[in-house]
Amino acid sequence: MSSKLQLNNIDDIQPYPMQHDSRGIALIFNNSFDGKFASKEHDERSGSKEDETAITAALGILGFDRIKSYPNTTKKNMEALLDAYSGNDKIKLDTEELKEANHLSAVLKQSDCFVCVIMTHGGENDKIVCGDGKPWDIRKIISKFDGENCQELVGKPKIFIIQACKGGLKNKPVFRNEQKEGHGPADDGQLSIPSSSDFLICYSTLEGFPSYRLPGRGSWYIRTLSLAIRNFDKAKKLETTDFSRLLLWVQNRIALMSSRGPAYPDELVEEDGGDVIVELMKQLMVEAKYDAKAEEVKAD
Repeated sequence: MSSKLQLNNIDDIQPYPMQHDSRGIALIFNNSFDGKFASKEHDERSGSKEDETAITAALGILGFDRIKSYPNTTKKNMEALLDAYSGNDKIKLDTEELKEANHLSAVLKQSDCFVCVIMTHGGENDKIVCGDGKPWDIRKIISKFDGENCQELVGKPKIFIIQACKGGLKNKPVFRNEQKEGHGPADDGQLSIPSSSDFLICYSTLEGFPSYRLPGRGSWYIRTLSLAIRNFDKAKKLETTDFSRLLLWVQNRIALMSSRGPAYPDELVEEDGGDVIVELMKQLMVEAKYDAKAEEVKAD
């Protein structure tokens, strides 16, 4: 039986349901380019381990109980892992790692959403660098979880967080003066959605620009996003918030950090607050489950 679809005003936009048995799977691909993966072409990403610790704790606070981390993953292995998690039945499960990933893909049906964090070197035109130095188009990564390739996630939010450079341009800050503003005098039927719907893609920087990372401390973007997730409205004891609010906080905090050049002599001060591509069909409301055991992510 079809339901009546009404979108007469903005209040008709509903949140994604977050009441499944599992919050979902969260994947973390962290290419640090150290040890045997070090190369002349790609510098070691010092601070990436601190980023992984911070984002893992933050995802745990949001209720993700299936967080899988993969260090310095080659392009071939990363592609195989993503195919296995998306439920692709055409791949060969010839390693225990792939068998585990394919087994966990069954969780997608009973999950609220899906998260994939990629921390690595990158370049222009949506390219990332895999652990073996080979480039890969981010759009091809994301497409593995669209409506055509992953039926279990149709209608569910899919969040991709990309910590990587996208070029070498410099983003010179422009300052503004804050002033207070004065006060002056649907159809019946099943909803058809594009296969690329329900994606939220969070880039740490804009196209053409670098993304900064502090040796031994982590990147501005991942550190700030992790802090936002851990501490959003904690003082007010609010249980849920729209994820877009967290991203706005991240944008503003990084802009504030960038404006404090003299106070941060050891840090680069030309960072933007990231870039977000929103293809969501509903509100993405997130819930914080404060855990005393989760590692504290401290502000600068």
